[in-house]
Amino acid sequence: MHAFFTILLTVLTLPGIDFVYTPGIFKGDRGLELRVFLETESEGLTFIKEGETFTAVYSVSVTLKKENKEKGDVWMRKCRGLEYGTSRTFFDTVGVDILSGRYEMTIIVSDLNSQKSTAEESTISIDTLSAFSISSMIPRKYERLISSNTVTNINGISYCFEVYSDRDAILYFTLENYTDSTDITPGITPIRIEPALDTLSGKSAFVSAILQSGEERFIRMDTLFIARTVFTNEKLYKNRVKALAYLTNNNAELDTLLSARPEDRDSVWRAFWKVRDPTPETAKNELEDEYMARIEYADRYLGGWQMDMGRVWLVMGRPDEIERHPFELDSWAYEVWYYYATNEKFVFYDMHGLGYYELTYPENWNPKRR
Repeated sequence: MHAFFTILLTVLTLPGIDFVYTPGIFKGDRGLELRVFLETESEGLTFIKEGETFTAVYSVSVTLKKENKEKGDVWMRKCRGLEYGTSRTFFDTVGVDILSGRYEMTIIVSDLNSQKSTAEESTISIDTLSAFSISSMIPRKYERLISSNTVTNINGISYCFEVYSDRDAILYFTLENYTDSTDITPGITPIRIEPALDTLSGKSAFVSAILQSGEERFIRMDTLFIARTVFTNEKLYKNRVKALAYLTNNNAELDTLLSARPEDRDSVWRAFWKVRDPTPETAKNELEDEYMARIEYADRYLGGWQMDMGRVWLVMGRPDEIERHPFELDSWAYEVWYYYATNEKFVFYDMHGLGYYELTYPENWNPKRR
């Protein structure tokens, strides 16, 4: 099997931990509760072998600061029984009791095996929830969190929230031209709504949930944004297509993608990936997702997929281990990347002292021949 898109589990020296989070305000047992929903990717964690499986240990901390006062908590997570050569997403929901107000929030995910961590900072305003109210609405797409309320298409969107009522009422939910209503009885009512929409008419859409009883109503509103995609950016689109030369030897396929009109790019792109979908029975295409993740990482950290390091990363994926030698007295700085599954290593030297590492071993490596 081609080494391209072999998803490897053990990452020893890569910068940062990838996670996505969505905060929301809910009613807890002791009043207001800030709940933080997180998804942490396994690729950024270090795994220790225990018997025939692997274990990861990481922590999640949430700190809220207001007027030089801080509060928060730390949660420890230990994930056992993971198989080598697989990729996982770890899902968490953590909660902090809180009062209304405006806070500076810091969320840190730390890998306890390597002491590596990544922090995200934001400002959050917390409003009081009465006995007749609605919690924050948490959007998802195919059961995954949505970052910054931004998606490239509307398919697979769902909204989850809670309704709090001390009387009988009706909940009205609206997104674009989709509307729904639900009868509400006194107490706490969990709500999950999957709007039946294929497209949005503009670049954003208002989402509203209205709780109504007689003349009294509580309104919760949000905005869903539609982002510009790779298909509308001429330079970016052609860059992504040209990188596919490492995945296919069929020049006709690449010519079709490169020559497609802007309005046809979405369909030809999807056709290219559809025949390569390892799980066609699901909405998710793991191969495409891995490709996009690899090329975006190469662009961000390795100078682009055209550079030697970026090219190896694009074809081989994340190394099992990276051996770095930044300060050498008798040679240029160099790195060695190890791939245990295929018993391969790659050696890169910074021959000009400018941070551009060139592949020196194996010589004349050509991934198109693989």
